Amino acid sequence: MVIKSSPNMVNKRTYFFRLRNRFFTQGILIGIAIILGILITHLLLRHILVREALAQEADYFWQFTQENPDALLAKTKNMRVFLLPRDAHLLPKEAHLLQPGYHEYFHLKDFNVAYLTENSQGLKLLILFNRSGVDSLVWLFGILPLSLALIVLYISLFFSYLYTKKLLSPAIKLAEKIRHTDLLKIDKSFFSSKNRLFSQDDDIATIATAFGELAERIENFVERERNFTRDVSHELRSSMTVIKMAGELLAASCTQAQGELLDKINRATKDMEELTQFFLILAREESLKPIETSILVNDIVSAEADKLSLLSQQKDVPIFIENKDLCRVKVPEKVLSVLIGNLLRNSLLYTETGRILVTLSTQSITVSDTGIGISKEKLATIFDCFERDEGHLQDGFGIGLSIVKRLCNKFNWSLDLKSQKHKGTTIVVVFLS
Repeated sequence: MVIKSSPNMVNKRTYFFRLRNRFFTQGILIGIAIILGILITHLLLRHILVREALAQEADYFWQFTQENPDALLAKTKNMRVFLLPRDAHLLPKEAHLLQPGYHEYFHLKDFNVAYLTENSQGLKLLILFNRSGVDSLVWLFGILPLSLALIVLYISLFFSYLYTKKLLSPAIKLAEKIRHTDLLKIDKSFFSSKNRLFSQDDDIATIATAFGELAERIENFVERERNFTRDVSHELRSSMTVIKMAGELLAASCTQAQGELLDKINRATKDMEELTQFFLILAREESLKPIETSILVNDIVSAEADKLSLLSQQKDVPIFIENKDLCRVKVPEKVLSVLIGNLLRNSLLYTETGRILVTLSTQSITVSDTGIGISKEKLATIFDCFERDEGHLQDGFGIGLSIVKRLCNKFNWSLDLKSQKHKGTTIVVVFLS
């Protein structure tokens, strides 16, 4: 009894790939945020603040020229101020065509910003400004700190990923071990708190220890259940053998009415034999595994039909077998006997008149009858244990189709049932490879 891998569970490599992608996504988002911050800082310092500063300088020089009309205006390394048309002869040729407003102006040799304003009297004030010093300040106090912050964040993100990976590795290894643990062959040393793999994480160590204890209890429970099922099945088979022998002795000297009751007892005994055999197979789950040798399903059908010949004759419902092709399946013979026996017996129990037709092809078996059928309301639950459609035949236990369904699920076989009330039922089992 091995815990099977779930299709929803991911392996270690896939898990770390997803973890790496999440950290990578976070890094991209952080980078975008930092770059946006750099661009906004650049815009604020380089454009808006410079423009505001030049506007204030212009207001100052307008006031200054009103008070000192003939005074020379500022002339420094980074700024020139001209009052036009008075200072037109001092103005560089490249600046004569400027319109009022703020300009990114790269045609001048020493200046890259021009700010031109005009008053109500038709006078113009032009400020040429070298923004190189401001760009250096933008880089020094804006872009450089943000770039360093980005580098620090990336480094911390990388080490966070390594730490998270290391932290989660024991949990992932524990999950992988649990997935592939055979409950009958538990490696108790792995799930011990002394395992060095879990020594750095008390929580994981606690979980591992708890699972080890749980698995040990499950192992003991499974062993008890298997022993119980085996012993009970053995005792039931012994009791049913006695009942069959007693029935055979009674059959020789019973009346017709007693014979009818005896037939019911014999049929119930056969049903119990099949159920006991199936439960015994389930108790030894290793016997349900596929085998290397192919079993001829056609022979199994013939043998099971022969076992039911007495019931078929009594009910006057013949079983016809149509062999379109040979059908071979690599499973234990008893599995096929239980599957086909339940299909045929179920059809016979619920068919009063007509016939049972078994059709065999390369990979499938079809059992169709002319019985009482199954109502639409019951079709959804007919494969549940002890579920039967209401009818005037009450010999079944409501477990035959449940057994068939369970075996089909075990071997991934396709099972299809179609039925109409009072018209019969058709069941198709496809032995998928």
